[in-house]
Amino acid sequence: MGRELLVKRESTLNADGWPVIGEPVEVATGSQVTVTTECEGGAAAMTSSVLPTAAPELAAMCHPGDQLFVGRYLVNGAETSSLYLEVTAVDAATGAIACVALNDATLSGQLTIIHSDASSGVGGNESKSGGGEKAFGGMSSTQAEQLPLFAPTDLPALKEIAESRAVDFVALTYTCSAEDVATAREAVDALGLSGTKLIAKVENRLGLDYFAGIAEAADAVALSRGNLGMDIPAPKMAAVQKAAIAACNLLGKPCVLTRLVDTMVSAPRCTRAEATDVANAVLDGVDALMLGAETLRGAYPAETVRTVLSIARQAELAFDHASHFDGLMEAVSSDAVVGEVEAAAAQATAAGMKKVSSFGSIPRQAPGVTDGSIPSRLNFASGNKSNNNYHGAALPKVEAMASTAVRAAEKIDAALLIVFAYTGRTTSLVAKYRPKMPVFTVVVPSADGNGSNSSNKDGSSMLERQFNLLRGVLPATGALAAAGEGATAISENMLVAAVRDAAARGLLVGGDPVVAVMQHRGDLVLKIAAADATAQGLCPRGGAESTADLVALSAAA
Repeated sequence: MGRELLVKRESTLNADGWPVIGEPVEVATGSQVTVTTECEGGAAAMTSSVLPTAAPELAAMCHPGDQLFVGRYLVNGAETSSLYLEVTAVDAATGAIACVALNDATLSGQLTIIHSDASSGVGGNESKSGGGEKAFGGMSSTQAEQLPLFAPTDLPALKEIAESRAVDFVALTYTCSAEDVATAREAVDALGLSGTKLIAKVENRLGLDYFAGIAEAADAVALSRGNLGMDIPAPKMAAVQKAAIAACNLLGKPCVLTRLVDTMVSAPRCTRAEATDVANAVLDGVDALMLGAETLRGAYPAETVRTVLSIARQAELAFDHASHFDGLMEAVSSDAVVGEVEAAAAQATAAGMKKVSSFGSIPRQAPGVTDGSIPSRLNFASGNKSNNNYHGAALPKVEAMASTAVRAAEKIDAALLIVFAYTGRTTSLVAKYRPKMPVFTVVVPSADGNGSNSSNKDGSSMLERQFNLLRGVLPATGALAAAGEGATAISENMLVAAVRDAAARGLLVGGDPVVAVMQHRGDLVLKIAAADATAQGLCPRGGAESTADLVALSAAA
Protein backbone atom coordinates (compact mmCIF):
# COMPACT_ATOMS: atom_id res chain seq x y z
CA MET A 1 0.00 0.00 0.00
CA GLY A 2 1.22 3.50 -0.69
CA ARG A 3 2.84 5.79 -3.21
CA GLU A 4 3.30 3.65 -6.30
CA LEU A 5 2.49 4.73 -9.83
CA LEU A 6 1.27 1.90 -12.02
CA VAL A 7 1.11 1.66 -15.80
CA LYS A 8 -2.46 0.71 -16.68
CA ARG A 9 -2.58 -2.56 -18.58
CA GLU A 10 -5.43 -4.87 -19.41
CA SER A 11 -5.35 -8.15 -17.52
CA THR A 12 -7.40 -11.26 -16.91
CA LEU A 13 -7.47 -13.74 -14.02
CA ASN A 14 -6.29 -17.31 -14.45
CA ALA A 15 -7.86 -20.34 -12.78
CA ASP A 16 -5.89 -19.68 -9.58
CA GLY A 17 -7.05 -16.07 -9.38
CA TRP A 18 -3.72 -14.54 -10.44
CA PRO A 19 -3.71 -11.69 -12.98
CA VAL A 20 -2.44 -12.49 -16.45
CA ILE A 21 -1.12 -9.40 -18.23
CA GLY A 22 -0.77 -8.97 -22.00
CA GLU A 23 2.16 -9.66 -24.27
CA PRO A 24 5.55 -7.95 -23.73
CA VAL A 25 6.12 -4.61 -25.47
CA GLU A 26 9.48 -3.75 -27.08
CA VAL A 27 10.90 -0.22 -26.74
CA ALA A 28 14.01 0.85 -28.67
CA THR A 29 16.66 3.36 -27.63
CA GLY A 30 15.87 6.85 -28.95
CA SER A 31 12.21 6.14 -29.61
CA GLN A 32 9.52 8.60 -28.58
CA VAL A 33 7.33 7.49 -25.68
CA THR A 34 4.38 9.39 -24.23
CA VAL A 35 3.31 8.81 -20.65
CA THR A 36 -0.31 9.88 -20.39
CA THR A 37 -2.60 10.26 -17.40
CA GLU A 38 -6.26 9.30 -17.38
CA CYS A 39 -8.69 11.92 -18.62
CA GLU A 40 -12.40 12.06 -19.33
CA GLY A 41 -12.12 9.74 -22.29
CA GLY A 42 -10.26 7.08 -20.31
CA ALA A 43 -6.68 5.88 -20.59
CA ALA A 44 -5.17 4.84 -23.88
CA ALA A 45 -4.10 1.26 -24.44
CA MET A 46 -0.45 0.55 -23.67
CA THR A 47 1.83 0.34 -26.70
CA SER A 48 5.54 0.77 -27.39
CA SER A 49 4.93 4.52 -27.68
CA VAL A 50 2.15 5.14 -25.11
CA LEU A 51 2.25 4.30 -21.40
CA PRO A 52 -1.03 5.19 -19.65
CA THR A 53 -1.21 5.78 -15.90
CA ALA A 54 -4.08 6.67 -13.59
CA ALA A 55 -2.13 9.29 -11.61
CA PRO A 56 -3.23 12.80 -12.66
CA GLU A 57 -0.57 14.28 -10.33
CA LEU A 58 2.31 12.95 -12.43
CA ALA A 59 2.22 15.59 -15.17
CA ALA A 60 2.45 18.41 -12.61
CA MET A 61 5.58 16.84 -11.14
CA CYS A 62 7.51 16.48 -14.39
CA HIS A 63 9.69 18.98 -16.20
CA PRO A 64 12.00 18.68 -19.22
CA GLY A 65 15.22 17.01 -18.15
CA ASP A 66 13.57 14.86 -15.48
CA GLN A 67 13.70 11.11 -15.76
CA LEU A 68 11.09 8.39 -15.44
CA PHE A 69 12.01 4.83 -14.63
CA VAL A 70 9.56 2.20 -15.87
CA GLY A 71 10.08 -1.31 -14.61
CA ARG A 72 8.34 -4.51 -13.71
CA TYR A 73 7.19 -4.82 -10.11
CA LEU A 74 10.09 -6.06 -7.94
CA VAL A 75 12.84 -5.31 -10.43
CA ASN A 76 16.16 -3.74 -9.44
CA GLY A 77 16.81 -1.54 -12.48
CA ALA A 78 19.23 -3.89 -14.21
CA GLU A 79 16.81 -6.27 -15.93
CA THR A 80 15.81 -6.12 -19.58
CA SER A 81 12.33 -5.05 -18.41
CA SER A 82 13.77 -1.78 -17.03
CA LEU A 83 13.23 1.34 -19.13
CA TYR A 84 14.76 4.77 -18.48
CA LEU A 85 12.99 7.74 -20.06
CA GLU A 86 14.05 11.39 -20.24
CA VAL A 87 11.24 13.95 -20.19
CA THR A 88 11.38 16.30 -23.20
CA ALA A 89 8.05 18.15 -22.87
CA VAL A 90 4.95 18.26 -20.66
CA ASP A 91 1.44 19.19 -21.77
CA ALA A 92 -0.30 20.21 -18.57
CA ALA A 93 -3.68 20.53 -20.32
CA THR A 94 -3.83 16.94 -21.52
CA GLY A 95 -1.55 15.36 -18.95
CA ALA A 96 0.77 14.03 -21.65
CA ILE A 97 4.46 13.67 -20.82
CA ALA A 98 6.68 13.39 -23.91
CA CYS A 99 9.83 11.33 -23.36
CA VAL A 100 12.71 9.74 -25.21
CA ALA A 101 13.87 6.21 -24.40
CA LEU A 102 17.44 6.01 -23.11
CA ASN A 103 17.77 2.24 -23.52
CA ASP A 104 16.26 -0.82 -25.15
CA ALA A 105 13.72 -2.58 -22.96
CA THR A 106 11.16 -5.38 -23.04
CA LEU A 107 8.25 -4.24 -20.91
CA SER A 108 6.38 -7.15 -19.39
CA GLY A 109 4.16 -7.84 -16.39
CA GLN A 110 2.86 -5.25 -13.94
CA LEU A 111 4.81 -2.03 -14.52
CA THR A 112 5.55 0.77 -12.06
CA ILE A 113 6.81 4.30 -12.70
CA ILE A 114 9.31 6.24 -10.59
CA HIS A 115 9.89 9.95 -11.18
CA SER A 116 13.32 11.51 -10.64
CA ASP A 117 13.65 15.25 -11.00
CA ALA A 118 16.68 16.71 -12.73
CA SER A 119 18.26 17.83 -9.48
CA SER A 120 18.36 14.39 -7.89
CA GLY A 121 19.04 11.84 -10.60
CA VAL A 122 20.97 11.20 -13.78
CA GLY A 123 21.17 14.32 -15.85
CA GLY A 124 21.14 16.52 -12.76
CA ASN A 125 22.94 15.57 -9.59
CA GLU A 126 25.74 13.24 -10.63
CA SER A 127 26.60 11.36 -7.48
CA LYS A 128 30.30 10.83 -8.03
CA SER A 129 32.08 8.24 -5.94
CA GLY A 130 35.35 6.79 -7.07
CA GLY A 131 34.62 6.15 -10.73
CA GLY A 132 32.20 9.03 -11.17
CA GLU A 133 29.20 6.71 -11.04
CA LYS A 134 25.75 8.20 -11.56
CA ALA A 135 22.81 7.10 -9.46
CA PHE A 136 19.22 7.22 -10.64
CA GLY A 137 17.40 9.61 -8.38
CA GLY A 138 14.70 7.22 -7.21
CA MET A 139 11.34 8.71 -6.25
CA SER A 140 11.79 12.45 -6.06
CA SER A 141 10.75 14.43 -3.01
CA THR A 142 8.21 16.12 -5.28
CA GLN A 143 6.56 12.79 -6.04
CA ALA A 144 6.60 11.82 -2.38
CA GLU A 145 5.08 15.13 -1.31
CA GLN A 146 2.42 15.37 -4.02
CA LEU A 147 1.22 11.79 -4.15
CA PRO A 148 -1.27 10.79 -1.45
CA LEU A 149 -0.08 8.25 1.09
CA PHE A 150 -2.72 5.78 -0.13
CA ALA A 151 -3.99 5.14 -3.62
CA PRO A 152 -7.80 5.46 -3.93
CA THR A 153 -8.18 1.67 -3.98
CA ASP A 154 -5.84 0.88 -1.06
CA LEU A 155 -8.07 1.36 1.98
CA PRO A 156 -11.21 -0.14 0.39
CA ALA A 157 -9.14 -3.18 -0.59
CA LEU A 158 -7.73 -3.45 2.94
CA LYS A 159 -11.23 -3.22 4.39
CA GLU A 160 -12.44 -5.99 2.09
CA ILE A 161 -9.50 -8.23 3.02
CA ALA A 162 -10.02 -7.60 6.74
CA GLU A 163 -13.62 -8.76 6.51
CA SER A 164 -12.56 -12.32 5.72
CA ARG A 165 -9.15 -12.72 7.36
CA ALA A 166 -6.89 -11.25 10.02
CA VAL A 167 -4.41 -8.60 8.86
CA ASP A 168 -1.25 -8.91 10.93
CA PHE A 169 0.85 -6.34 9.07
CA VAL A 170 0.40 -3.49 6.61
CA ALA A 171 3.48 -2.39 4.65
CA LEU A 172 3.66 1.29 3.66
CA THR A 173 5.36 1.88 0.33
CA TYR A 174 7.71 4.87 0.12
CA THR A 175 7.36 5.97 3.73
CA CYS A 176 8.87 9.46 3.92
CA SER A 177 8.29 10.67 7.48
CA ALA A 178 6.89 9.87 10.91
CA GLU A 179 3.79 11.80 9.88
CA ASP A 180 3.17 9.20 7.16
CA VAL A 181 3.18 6.48 9.80
CA ALA A 182 0.84 8.48 12.04
CA THR A 183 -1.56 9.08 9.15
CA ALA A 184 -1.51 5.39 8.24
CA ARG A 185 -2.07 4.41 11.87
CA GLU A 186 -5.19 6.55 12.06
CA ALA A 187 -6.51 5.18 8.76
CA VAL A 188 -5.89 1.57 9.73
CA ASP A 189 -7.37 2.07 13.18
CA ALA A 190 -10.48 3.56 11.59
CA LEU A 191 -10.98 0.24 9.80
CA GLY A 192 -11.01 -1.55 13.14
CA LEU A 193 -7.46 -2.87 12.74
CA SER A 194 -5.88 -1.39 15.84
CA GLY A 195 -3.91 -4.61 16.44
CA THR A 196 -2.37 -4.56 12.96
CA LYS A 197 1.28 -3.52 12.94
CA LEU A 198 2.78 -1.11 10.41
CA ILE A 199 5.95 -1.90 8.47
CA ALA A 200 7.49 1.26 7.01
CA LYS A 201 9.27 0.59 3.73
CA VAL A 202 12.24 2.93 3.26
CA GLU A 203 12.93 3.17 -0.45
CA ASN A 204 14.55 6.50 -1.27
CA ARG A 205 16.74 9.32 0.03
CA LEU A 206 13.83 11.17 1.56
CA GLY A 207 13.11 8.11 3.70
CA LEU A 208 16.75 8.10 4.78
CA ASP A 209 16.64 11.81 5.63
CA TYR A 210 13.77 11.13 8.02
CA PHE A 211 14.83 7.64 9.00
CA ALA A 212 15.08 8.38 12.73
CA GLY A 213 11.46 9.49 12.98
CA ILE A 214 10.21 6.72 10.71
CA ALA A 215 11.95 3.99 12.69
CA GLU A 216 10.66 5.31 16.00
CA ALA A 217 7.09 5.70 14.76
CA ALA A 218 6.69 2.41 12.88
CA ASP A 219 6.38 -1.08 14.34
CA ALA A 220 9.03 -2.36 11.93
CA VAL A 221 11.18 -1.08 9.06
CA ALA A 222 11.81 -2.73 5.71
CA LEU A 223 14.85 -1.61 3.73
CA SER A 224 13.51 -2.00 0.21
CA ARG A 225 16.87 -2.39 -1.48
CA GLY A 226 15.53 -2.64 -5.01
CA ASN A 227 14.30 0.95 -5.17
CA LEU A 228 16.77 2.22 -2.56
CA GLY A 229 19.66 0.83 -4.60
CA MET A 230 18.62 2.99 -7.56
CA ASP A 231 18.70 6.09 -5.38
CA ILE A 232 21.98 5.46 -3.55
CA PRO A 233 25.37 5.23 -5.25
CA ALA A 234 26.64 1.65 -5.04
CA PRO A 235 29.77 2.49 -2.96
CA LYS A 236 27.58 4.06 -0.25
CA MET A 237 24.94 1.34 -0.10
CA ALA A 238 26.76 -0.87 2.42
CA ALA A 239 27.33 2.00 4.85
CA VAL A 240 23.70 3.09 4.60
CA GLN A 241 22.45 -0.44 5.14
CA LYS A 242 24.64 -1.09 8.17
CA ALA A 243 23.71 2.20 9.79
CA ALA A 244 19.99 1.63 9.24
CA ILE A 245 20.14 -1.90 10.66
CA ALA A 246 22.08 -0.66 13.69
CA ALA A 247 19.48 2.06 14.27
CA CYS A 248 16.63 -0.46 14.24
CA ASN A 249 18.56 -2.79 16.58
CA LEU A 250 19.10 0.00 19.08
CA LEU A 251 15.45 1.00 18.94
CA GLY A 252 14.35 -2.59 19.36
CA LYS A 253 12.38 -2.41 16.11
CA PRO A 254 12.37 -5.33 13.67
CA CYS A 255 14.42 -4.67 10.53
CA VAL A 256 13.51 -6.48 7.32
CA LEU A 257 15.88 -6.71 4.34
CA THR A 258 14.72 -7.31 0.77
CA ARG A 259 16.44 -8.20 -2.55
CA LEU A 260 18.57 -11.15 -1.53
CA VAL A 261 19.40 -13.58 -4.33
CA ASP A 262 18.21 -12.02 -7.58
CA THR A 263 20.21 -14.54 -9.60
CA MET A 264 17.87 -17.30 -8.46
CA VAL A 265 14.98 -15.78 -10.38
CA SER A 266 16.38 -17.72 -13.33
CA ALA A 267 19.20 -19.87 -11.92
CA PRO A 268 19.17 -22.74 -9.39
CA ARG A 269 22.11 -21.32 -7.42
CA CYS A 270 22.99 -17.91 -6.05
CA THR A 271 26.34 -16.22 -6.59
CA ARG A 272 29.07 -16.14 -3.94
CA ALA A 273 28.52 -12.39 -3.65
CA GLU A 274 24.81 -12.91 -2.91
CA ALA A 275 25.57 -15.60 -0.33
CA THR A 276 28.02 -13.25 1.39
CA ASP A 277 25.47 -10.43 1.27
CA VAL A 278 22.81 -12.54 3.00
CA ALA A 279 25.28 -13.74 5.64
CA ASN A 280 26.50 -10.21 6.36
CA ALA A 281 22.91 -9.03 6.81
CA VAL A 282 22.43 -11.69 9.49
CA LEU A 283 25.72 -10.75 11.14
CA ASP A 284 24.72 -7.07 11.08
CA GLY A 285 21.55 -7.91 13.02
CA VAL A 286 18.54 -7.99 10.68
CA ASP A 287 15.40 -9.63 12.03
CA ALA A 288 13.93 -10.92 8.78
CA LEU A 289 14.91 -11.63 5.18
CA MET A 290 12.20 -11.03 2.59
CA LEU A 291 12.19 -12.78 -0.76
CA GLY A 292 10.48 -11.05 -3.66
CA ALA A 293 10.81 -11.75 -7.36
CA GLU A 294 12.72 -14.96 -6.54
CA THR A 295 9.54 -16.56 -5.20
CA LEU A 296 6.88 -14.41 -6.91
CA ARG A 297 7.88 -15.31 -10.46
CA GLY A 298 11.21 -17.11 -10.11
CA ALA A 299 11.89 -20.51 -11.68
CA TYR A 300 13.30 -21.99 -8.44
CA PRO A 301 11.19 -20.73 -5.50
CA ALA A 302 11.66 -23.75 -3.20
CA GLU A 303 15.39 -23.91 -3.88
CA THR A 304 15.63 -20.19 -3.14
CA VAL A 305 13.99 -20.57 0.27
CA ARG A 306 16.23 -23.50 1.18
CA THR A 307 19.34 -21.62 0.04
CA VAL A 308 18.62 -18.46 2.03
CA LEU A 309 17.69 -20.46 5.15
CA SER A 310 20.92 -22.45 4.93
CA ILE A 311 23.04 -19.30 4.59
CA ALA A 312 21.22 -17.62 7.48
CA ARG A 313 21.70 -20.62 9.76
CA GLN A 314 25.42 -20.71 9.10
CA ALA A 315 25.71 -16.96 9.71
CA GLU A 316 23.82 -17.29 13.00
CA LEU A 317 26.57 -19.62 14.26
CA ALA A 318 29.08 -16.79 13.83
CA PHE A 319 26.95 -14.00 15.34
CA ASP A 320 28.71 -12.24 18.23
CA HIS A 321 25.95 -12.13 20.85
CA ALA A 322 28.22 -10.75 23.58
CA SER A 323 29.46 -7.86 21.46
CA HIS A 324 25.91 -6.99 20.41
CA PHE A 325 24.73 -6.99 24.03
CA ASP A 326 27.68 -4.91 25.27
CA GLY A 327 27.22 -2.37 22.49
CA LEU A 328 23.57 -1.89 23.34
CA MET A 329 24.25 -1.62 27.05
CA GLU A 330 26.88 1.05 26.43
CA ALA A 331 24.41 3.03 24.35
CA VAL A 332 21.33 2.78 26.55
CA SER A 333 23.19 3.37 29.81
CA SER A 334 24.53 6.74 28.65
CA ASP A 335 23.35 9.65 30.78
CA ALA A 336 23.09 11.71 27.62
CA VAL A 337 20.75 9.15 26.09
CA VAL A 338 18.48 9.02 29.13
CA GLY A 339 18.34 12.80 29.23
CA GLU A 340 17.44 13.05 25.56
CA VAL A 341 14.76 10.38 25.89
CA GLU A 342 13.15 12.17 28.83
CA ALA A 343 13.29 15.49 27.02
CA ALA A 344 11.81 13.99 23.85
CA ALA A 345 9.01 12.36 25.81
CA ALA A 346 8.22 15.60 27.64
CA GLN A 347 8.25 17.57 24.41
CA ALA A 348 5.99 15.05 22.69
CA THR A 349 3.54 15.08 25.58
CA ALA A 350 3.44 18.88 25.62
CA ALA A 351 2.81 18.95 21.88
CA GLY A 352 0.00 16.41 22.19
CA MET A 353 1.74 13.98 19.85
CA LYS A 354 0.02 10.64 19.53
CA LYS A 355 1.94 7.53 20.48
CA VAL A 356 2.16 5.81 17.12
CA SER A 357 4.03 2.56 17.57
CA SER A 358 2.52 -0.26 19.58
CA PHE A 359 5.99 -0.82 20.99
CA GLY A 360 5.67 2.49 22.81
CA SER A 361 7.98 4.82 20.88
CA ILE A 362 7.64 8.56 20.39
CA PRO A 363 7.55 9.68 16.73
CA ARG A 364 10.14 12.29 15.85
CA GLN A 365 9.16 14.75 13.16
CA ALA A 366 12.57 16.24 12.36
CA PRO A 367 15.12 14.37 10.24
CA GLY A 368 17.89 14.50 12.84
CA VAL A 369 21.24 14.88 11.09
CA THR A 370 21.08 16.54 7.69
CA ASP A 371 24.63 17.17 6.53
CA GLY A 372 25.60 16.43 2.97
CA SER A 373 26.72 12.80 2.85
CA ILE A 374 24.19 10.00 2.88
CA PRO A 375 25.84 7.70 5.45
CA SER A 376 26.26 10.50 7.98
CA ARG A 377 22.56 11.25 7.77
CA LEU A 378 22.16 8.02 9.68
CA ASN A 379 24.95 8.62 12.17
CA PHE A 380 22.49 8.63 15.04
CA ALA A 381 23.08 4.88 14.87
CA SER A 382 26.85 4.86 14.51
CA GLY A 383 27.81 5.27 18.16
CA ASN A 384 27.48 9.06 18.45
CA LYS A 385 25.64 9.06 21.76
CA SER A 386 24.49 12.63 21.47
CA ASN A 387 22.08 11.48 18.75
CA ASN A 388 21.03 8.11 20.18
CA ASN A 389 17.36 8.21 21.20
CA TYR A 390 17.24 4.44 21.45
CA HIS A 391 14.73 4.05 24.25
CA GLY A 392 11.93 5.91 22.57
CA ALA A 393 9.26 6.09 25.27
CA ALA A 394 9.92 2.60 26.63
CA LEU A 395 9.68 2.46 30.43
CA PRO A 396 13.15 2.25 32.01
CA LYS A 397 11.97 -0.62 34.22
CA VAL A 398 10.92 -2.70 31.23
CA GLU A 399 14.19 -2.00 29.42
CA ALA A 400 16.18 -2.85 32.54
CA MET A 401 14.23 -6.07 33.09
CA ALA A 402 14.77 -7.16 29.49
CA SER A 403 18.53 -6.59 29.56
CA THR A 404 18.85 -8.19 33.00
CA ALA A 405 16.96 -11.27 31.84
CA VAL A 406 19.34 -11.70 28.90
CA ARG A 407 22.40 -11.18 31.08
CA ALA A 408 21.13 -13.66 33.69
CA ALA A 409 20.35 -16.27 31.03
CA GLU A 410 23.86 -15.89 29.65
CA LYS A 411 25.49 -16.20 33.09
CA ILE A 412 23.69 -19.40 34.07
CA ASP A 413 23.86 -20.85 30.54
CA ALA A 414 20.08 -21.13 30.41
CA ALA A 415 18.57 -23.32 27.73
CA LEU A 416 15.65 -20.97 27.24
CA LEU A 417 14.36 -17.49 27.98
CA ILE A 418 10.60 -17.55 28.62
CA VAL A 419 8.63 -14.31 28.29
CA PHE A 420 4.91 -14.02 29.00
CA ALA A 421 3.46 -11.49 26.59
CA TYR A 422 0.45 -9.24 27.06
CA THR A 423 1.18 -6.35 24.68
CA GLY A 424 4.45 -7.40 23.04
CA ARG A 425 6.71 -4.67 24.37
CA THR A 426 8.67 -6.83 26.81
CA THR A 427 9.25 -9.54 24.22
CA SER A 428 10.50 -7.02 21.66
CA LEU A 429 12.95 -5.56 24.18
CA VAL A 430 14.28 -8.99 25.18
CA ALA A 431 14.73 -9.88 21.50
CA LYS A 432 16.51 -6.56 20.99
CA TYR A 433 19.42 -7.79 23.11
CA ARG A 434 19.85 -10.88 20.91
CA PRO A 435 20.31 -13.64 23.54
CA LYS A 436 22.12 -16.70 22.26
CA MET A 437 19.35 -18.99 23.54
CA PRO A 438 15.84 -18.99 22.03
CA VAL A 439 13.22 -16.62 23.41
CA PHE A 440 10.08 -18.67 23.97
CA THR A 441 7.34 -16.09 24.29
CA VAL A 442 3.91 -17.20 25.48
CA VAL A 443 1.05 -14.89 24.58
CA VAL A 444 -1.36 -14.62 27.52
CA PRO A 445 -4.88 -14.52 26.04
CA SER A 446 -7.12 -11.65 27.03
CA ALA A 447 -9.91 -12.66 29.34
CA ASP A 448 -12.56 -10.88 27.26
CA GLY A 449 -11.50 -12.58 24.05
CA ASN A 450 -10.74 -9.29 22.32
CA GLY A 451 -7.52 -7.68 21.17
CA SER A 452 -4.41 -8.87 19.36
CA ASN A 453 -3.63 -11.38 22.13
CA SER A 454 -6.98 -13.17 21.89
CA SER A 455 -6.99 -16.68 20.40
CA ASN A 456 -8.39 -17.46 16.96
CA LYS A 457 -10.17 -20.67 15.97
CA ASP A 458 -6.83 -22.35 15.25
CA GLY A 459 -5.60 -21.50 18.76
CA SER A 460 -3.13 -18.85 17.61
CA SER A 461 -3.35 -15.11 18.18
CA MET A 462 -2.44 -12.09 16.09
CA LEU A 463 0.31 -11.19 18.53
CA GLU A 464 1.75 -14.71 18.29
CA ARG A 465 1.96 -14.45 14.50
CA GLN A 466 3.43 -10.95 14.68
CA PHE A 467 6.19 -12.22 16.99
CA ASN A 468 7.52 -14.29 14.10
CA LEU A 469 9.02 -11.07 12.75
CA LEU A 470 11.30 -10.74 15.80
CA ARG A 471 14.68 -12.41 15.56
CA GLY A 472 15.26 -15.34 17.89
CA VAL A 473 11.66 -15.42 19.13
CA LEU A 474 9.60 -18.63 19.10
CA PRO A 475 5.98 -17.69 19.90
CA ALA A 476 3.05 -19.64 21.25
CA THR A 477 -0.37 -18.75 22.62
CA GLY A 478 -1.06 -19.98 26.15
CA ALA A 479 -4.31 -20.99 27.81
CA LEU A 480 -6.40 -18.83 30.09
CA ALA A 481 -5.82 -19.36 33.80
CA ALA A 482 -8.42 -21.40 35.65
CA ALA A 483 -11.03 -19.38 37.51
CA GLY A 484 -10.47 -19.03 41.25
CA GLU A 485 -6.71 -19.45 41.20
CA GLY A 486 -4.66 -17.01 43.22
CA ALA A 487 -2.04 -14.78 41.61
CA THR A 488 0.85 -16.94 42.85
CA ALA A 489 -0.75 -20.14 41.54
CA ILE A 490 -1.50 -18.53 38.19
CA SER A 491 2.13 -17.45 37.73
CA GLU A 492 3.50 -20.84 38.78
CA ASN A 493 1.05 -22.82 36.67
CA MET A 494 1.71 -20.66 33.61
CA LEU A 495 5.43 -21.23 33.94
CA VAL A 496 5.03 -24.99 34.39
CA ALA A 497 2.79 -25.10 31.30
CA ALA A 498 5.35 -23.11 29.32
CA VAL A 499 8.14 -25.50 30.35
CA ARG A 500 6.07 -28.49 29.26
CA ASP A 501 5.23 -26.84 25.93
CA ALA A 502 8.88 -25.93 25.34
CA ALA A 503 9.98 -29.51 26.13
CA ALA A 504 7.41 -30.87 23.68
CA ARG A 505 8.90 -28.60 21.03
CA GLY A 506 12.42 -29.86 21.78
CA LEU A 507 13.59 -26.54 23.24
CA LEU A 508 14.74 -27.97 26.57
CA VAL A 509 15.25 -31.24 28.43
CA GLY A 510 15.04 -32.26 32.07
CA GLY A 511 17.36 -30.31 34.36
CA ASP A 512 17.81 -27.37 31.98
CA PRO A 513 17.81 -23.95 33.69
CA VAL A 514 15.38 -21.33 32.39
CA VAL A 515 14.92 -17.60 32.95
CA ALA A 516 11.36 -16.26 32.83
CA VAL A 517 9.99 -12.72 32.61
CA MET A 518 6.40 -12.57 33.78
CA GLN A 519 3.73 -10.56 35.57
CA HIS A 520 3.14 -11.22 39.27
CA ARG A 521 0.55 -9.21 41.19
CA GLY A 522 0.73 -6.49 38.57
CA ASP A 523 4.52 -6.20 38.61
CA LEU A 524 7.05 -7.41 36.06
CA VAL A 525 9.31 -9.98 37.73
CA LEU A 526 12.29 -12.13 36.78
CA LYS A 527 12.20 -15.79 37.79
CA ILE A 528 15.07 -18.26 37.54
CA ALA A 529 14.29 -21.96 37.78
CA ALA A 530 15.08 -25.31 36.24
CA ALA A 531 13.01 -28.02 34.62
CA ASP A 532 12.62 -31.21 36.61
CA ALA A 533 14.05 -34.52 35.40
CA THR A 534 11.07 -35.16 33.13
CA ALA A 535 10.76 -31.54 31.94
CA GLN A 536 7.14 -31.64 33.08
CA GLY A 537 7.58 -29.29 36.02
CA LEU A 538 10.01 -27.11 37.95
CA CYS A 539 12.59 -27.91 40.55
CA PRO A 540 15.93 -26.57 41.78
CA ARG A 541 18.75 -27.55 39.50
CA GLY A 542 20.32 -30.85 40.56
CA GLY A 543 23.67 -31.33 42.29
CA ALA A 544 25.26 -28.54 44.30
CA GLU A 545 23.42 -25.78 42.43
CA SER A 546 20.05 -24.79 43.75
CA THR A 547 17.69 -22.11 42.50
CA ALA A 548 19.27 -19.78 45.04
CA ASP A 549 22.67 -20.46 43.46
CA LEU A 550 21.27 -19.53 40.07
CA VAL A 551 19.89 -16.28 41.46
CA ALA A 552 23.29 -15.49 42.99
CA LEU A 553 25.01 -16.15 39.68
CA SER A 554 22.65 -13.82 37.85
CA ALA A 555 23.03 -11.12 40.50
CA ALA A 556 26.78 -11.19 39.92
CA ALA A 557 26.28 -10.48 36.22
